[in-house]
Amino acid sequence: MSTIKETRKISNPTQYYNEAFKRQVASEYKSGLSTKATLKSKYRLVS
Repeated sequence: MSTIKETRKISNPTQYYNEAFKRQVASEYKSGLSTKATLKSKYRLVS
């Protein structure tokens, strides 16, 4: 007897960030301290 493996895509719920966090990330980016890639990795941001 064979079994069929079902694969289901589990979507991540929409992530909401508070204003203070957004300002902090934007400030780091605008000051040149971090690149977009660095910030995405540092804060585990999804685009």
